[in-house]
Amino acid sequence: MDRVRAGQKSKATFYYAGSSLICQGLRFLGIVVSTARLQPDQFGVFATSMMVLGLAGMAREFGQNSALLSWTGPQPAYVRTHFQLSIWASFLAMIVLLAVLSVPGLHDIRPFWPLFLLHILFEAIASTPMVVAHKKFAFRKLAIIEITAISAWLFITIITVWFYPFVIALLIAKAGETVIRGSLLLWWQYPALTDGKPTRETYNYYLRFAKLLAPKAWIETFGANLDVLVLRIFTNNFEIGVFDRTMQLLRVPLSLSVNLIDAVASASYSHEQADSALVNRSLRRFMLVILAGSLFGVFLVQIFLWIFAGPIFGGSWKSSIDQLWPWTIPFAVLRPLFWNYNIYFNATGRPGKLLSSLCLATFLFLGLGFAAVPFFGVRGLFLALASTNLIAVCFQIRWARQSHSKAAKATKE
Repeated sequence: MDRVRAGQKSKATFYYAGSSLICQGLRFLGIVVSTARLQPDQFGVFATSMMVLGLAGMAREFGQNSALLSWTGPQPAYVRTHFQLSIWASFLAMIVLLAVLSVPGLHDIRPFWPLFLLHILFEAIASTPMVVAHKKFAFRKLAIIEITAISAWLFITIITVWFYPFVIALLIAKAGETVIRGSLLLWWQYPALTDGKPTRETYNYYLRFAKLLAPKAWIETFGANLDVLVLRIFTNNFEIGVFDRTMQLLRVPLSLSVNLIDAVASASYSHEQADSALVNRSLRRFMLVILAGSLFGVFLVQIFLWIFAGPIFGGSWKSSIDQLWPWTIPFAVLRPLFWNYNIYFNATGRPGKLLSSLCLATFLFLGLGFAAVPFFGVRGLFLALASTNLIAVCFQIRWARQSHSKAAKATKE
């Protein structure tokens, strides 16, 4: 087995975690600047825009990233096939987006469709080179590209919200970030994307994976955007805006936990999956790192809210977020644990377990969200999110233990 050497894993963790911390700091500066300049309803429109982009993006997701990550043989033709499929699927996503924007209730975001199309195209362009870089453990160059893209986003955000404090400023900055990231990744990995020739065998490989992974990708994307969809049905742009800003603060515990090590963990699980004891040890270690990081992130946000939020955001913003914050803490701690198990199931070729996790979380949240939000608003949404993640993690622990037991018995035999 081609194991990841300890030194290689340590370097990858250093580069990836370091760039994640820097990017989180840059994003936090952007949050501070934009929140001070824009009204909550503008962030509500922005959150709705991201939801619609996410739902339209379901059309270009059929599990191709997981399929390429799981492939351990020679790469060239499989990489090029992945790139072609991703680009073709992005055009389908564009058609779906334009159809969704025709819904009367989305009239407030319809004028921004050119920015949405640009975002979809360059997300697809970035997809293949990102997976290739992860498989090569090329996290140093990935870190440089990510810091460059987020720095550009921050610069565009500062300029646009200063001169035009409306939602289009946020959308321009988001599109700019995506274009720069996709362009740099394409330039860097272009030789790998054009090497080899797609064949019926390579296409069939992705189609076989799509049978399980396409539903997984669709459910994952739908679940990731379900929170704003529920709020859009039962509340208004003001409450959605407060939710969006609170979720931006919750990026701190997420970034200091699973986002610090997700790509490294995924590559490690993938390389070590043939050794049950080794991958189980890595899972436990990454879980401890994630739990410590999420708790530390919650502590940092609490300090910020006590000392800095009032002078920076203003009294109205601080009051709105303070009322929500206690309801968010369980979710802030549980969400990284849930996603680490998803990373583990995905990287070790257990699409059934991953699909079960996502289905459980999505439909459980759908029921709890529709029950709680009409009565408690955004607070009810965070209560539903925390309950969903707690129940899902309990099931994931059980499923992971069952997988380890089966693998250990197979090894002995």
